[in-house]
Amino acid sequence: MRCEVRATCWCCLTALFLSNCGSDDSGPSVSFSGQAADPSGDGGTADLIFASLEVIGSNIKLRAEVTPGSFHRDSLLVVFNLDADEQAATGYTTANPGHSGLGIDCLIELGKVTSGTLGARVRSYENGVFITAASADVTSLSQGYEATVPLGACGDDGQALMRIEAFRQVSAQAYTIRQDWLPDPIIAPIAVR
Repeated sequence: MRCEVRATCWCCLTALFLSNCGSDDSGPSVSFSGQAADPSGDGGTADLIFASLEVIGSNIKLRAEVTPGSFHRDSLLVVFNLDADEQAATGYTTANPGHSGLGIDCLIELGKVTSGTLGARVRSYENGVFITAASADVTSLSQGYEATVPLGACGDDGQALMRIEAFRQVSAQAYTIRQDWLPDPIIAPIAVR
């Protein structure tokens, strides 16, 4: 939107700005977001250095980046673990230190989601098992992935606690053990607000 100034006094300029420049026709804005950076060199063959999640309108936009030397489009899997209701007693829990304090209600996977599929997949935790709720395309970046998935697939408003992990696919049916966490398990999860 273009603002046109046609007044000379400060009060008139302020009033004109507020009346003509206050709206934005560019679409929905970010209602919730969370992001974190992680030092390079602390992960294995999939070394996370940045991740973000933004709730924009009825969608979730995700981005994950790894160190340049550890990005291999054909084998990297990045998993966003979301505690959507922020209740550790609900959702999937394990003794794994990276899951400590989280009740994972929703997983969003980016990258090599199956042996033959590069994409994004949303899986919600229902009755003791993760169920695929939505799938989407993933965009390969120079050092990672970006994707947009429907917010409704996680069954929440978008506010959550989040921790990201990275794996590498090593065969048609197998992935490596976790190569990196973001943030590391000794740091509190990312708050999406």
